[in-house]
Amino acid sequence: MSDLLTRNVSPKLHEKIKKIANKKGLSVQQLTIKALEDLVQTSEIEERLEQIINRKGISMDPAQISEIINDERSKRP
Repeated sequence: MSDLLTRNVSPKLHEKIKKIANKKGLSVQQLTIKALEDLVQTSEIEERLEQIINRKGISMDPAQISEIINDERSKRP
């Protein structure tokens, strides 16, 4: 596994991250990795949707589609 160091995180942001992690029963490290994985997955989805839109001539913004997908995912238990 590789290491990733993030510097200059404000104390306010760090506290918010710790609170979210605690609520989810995760460590800050686990929450951060999950957030990064979600970001990468969203980016991949947006790229794929862009390919589909360009191929099919669909006129919906990929970011909007991605937002809809993420909203629906967040409703899952």
